[in-house]
Amino acid sequence: MDSPLNGKKLAVIGDPIGHSLSPVIQQAMLDALGLDCTYERIRVQAGSVAQWLPTAEGLGLRGFNATRPHKTDLVPLMDELSEDAKLFRSVNTVAIRDGRHLG
Repeated sequence: MDSPLNGKKLAVIGDPIGHSLSPVIQQAMLDALGLDCTYERIRVQAGSVAQWLPTAEGLGLRGFNATRPHKTDLVPLMDELSEDAKLFRSVNTVAIRDGRHLG
């Protein structure tokens, strides 16, 4: 299957993050869809998501999910927010497109 995700990485970020089952669940879905894409855990220390965000694209990430405490910290850092993210003042998923962060 030809997809813009092929050969790319996705992740879940949080602090703590070691307990998250997201990589197991999401990787199974990616594999079932035949996508050559990986999904991993990344520990981003609480309070440091603003410093970490510029490195995400350099890590090869096309996007990531966030756990607390990052969900609200990401809101002012996004280049664009969905209507739901604006309404709830919380970002669950970030897509990285052309250097822009879409929450």
